[in-house]
Amino acid sequence: MKNFRPIILTILRLVIGVVFMVSSLSKALDTGAFTATIVSYGFEFFKGLAPVIIVVEFFVSILLILKIRIKEVSLLSLIMLIVFTSLYSYAYFFRDVKDCGCFGDIKQLNLTPVQFYIRNSILFAGSLLLFLYDRNKEVEIAFWKKGLIAVCLLCMSYLTGFTHKIPIKLFNKVSIPMLVNKQYDYDFEGKHIDDTPLGDIITTNRDSSYLFFCFSYTCPHCWNSMENIKQYSKSNYVDKTFLLGTGNKDSQRQFVENFSLEDTLINVPYSTMIELTNLYPTSYFVKNDTITQKYSGALPVYQLLLKTN
Repeated sequence: MKNFRPIILTILRLVIGVVFMVSSLSKALDTGAFTATIVSYGFEFFKGLAPVIIVVEFFVSILLILKIRIKEVSLLSLIMLIVFTSLYSYAYFFRDVKDCGCFGDIKQLNLTPVQFYIRNSILFAGSLLLFLYDRNKEVEIAFWKKGLIAVCLLCMSYLTGFTHKIPIKLFNKVSIPMLVNKQYDYDFEGKHIDDTPLGDIITTNRDSSYLFFCFSYTCPHCWNSMENIKQYSKSNYVDKTFLLGTGNKDSQRQFVENFSLEDTLINVPYSTMIELTNLYPTSYFVKNDTITQKYSGALPVYQLLLKTN
């Protein structure tokens, strides 16, 4: 068995390193979507850490693949897995969040809750074995490894910063809008709807209540909210729901084909959507022509909001 131990540990090290690398790179392609995931988990005050988390995960993957400080890195991997699993468990059981966001906005890599727990259990076991049994004694890191790490971290840092505002779409041919050099005020709570960009889109009735769901057609977190949204009108939590979507015609068509829409869908140009929110999805609740509540991230079942109101 001892003869096979180095081979097994090498396989574990490379597999864990590759998984972390794919995970960090996929999130880096749309840091904004990962930020939305953190918000949907219920930890909006940590959303500024999204780029840092991605870079740290990428850093761990490089060290594992290059076989550097394995015992220390595997310990860090264990800590990260415990933290990530705990945070997702809270979001899953208490906020009805299904998508862990482990692979960012790439729908082809989305995991179900069961797959998430199986994957993290395997990664945890592998990291624990590396921590307990790896005998890597490397003290001095080769110069070329240092150079490679520095270049990779520099590129990853730039990518996460760039995509924090403009996502890179790999699986949908969409045009990326230019950033507008303008600061927008998204503090709409307590304001009359006519004093916000929503007033330019919809005319409301003072005696009715509304839900405005602002989203992107290609956002997986937005898709995950669709079944919950249907219940808001059916339960009379609100009188009327409006879906305000943005994206090109192909992505809009794909969205419509995937859902049996019972609520009004309004296609909103990006130039208007950026005045409403810079984070998808975002929901606005309106009562008596006044915006009473703003909710960022995947919309939970209405029963959870009943408990907080």
